Amino acid sequence: MRNATPLLSSAIRKVIYNPYWNIPERILLEELVPEAHRAIKKAADEREALGEEVDREELLTTEAVVEYFNSNGYEVLNQTKSGRLWVRQLPGPTNALGKVKFIFPNPHSVFMHDTPSKGKFRFPRRAFSHGCMRVHEPLEFARTLLERDGSWSKYRARKGLRTLKQLVIPLESPVPLVVDYITNHVDEGDRVHWLHDVYGYDPS
Repeated sequence: MRNATPLLSSAIRKVIYNPYWNIPERILLEELVPEAHRAIKKAADEREALGEEVDREELLTTEAVVEYFNSNGYEVLNQTKSGRLWVRQLPGPTNALGKVKFIFPNPHSVFMHDTPSKGKFRFPRRAFSHGCMRVHEPLEFARTLLERDGSWSKYRARKGLRTLKQLVIPLESPVPLVVDYITNHVDEGDRVHWLHDVYGYDPS
């Protein structure tokens, strides 16, 4: 439940191509740092298998983790004396936010975004995120928003998608957004469809 997408009302105010992912501390500590540790240990095992000597005590230091991040598509922005890291993922094909994200003000710091994991859209249940929302056709959605806003051109679109440089485009006319939670709906043939209550909000 701590990863549940919050219910909210807001308005999309920015479209960002080639976004950075500023990694929340919980995700960094619970997922990415352990991932770094596993990768570092695996590399050490491979070096030892080749007959190299490896200082195991130096493997999992903060400096080793920083080096791993800086060598694998991340950027360590700051490191405090206590060892706390501030990390972001660079734009690129492996970036967790994909090629574009959509920003709307909200107290939960969630947003909508593309994803490199397109295969997840094949599943009927898609609650894989940490609260943010993956968009199925994000580039088409971005183009629709920007054409509606009159703030896009074919030249800028091609340029933005050819490079890996972040491009932030504010919308002059923000688009209203409501994130709701529905456990049933009626289709055009008056048939009722019951949906999985993935967050357990509907006691009925």
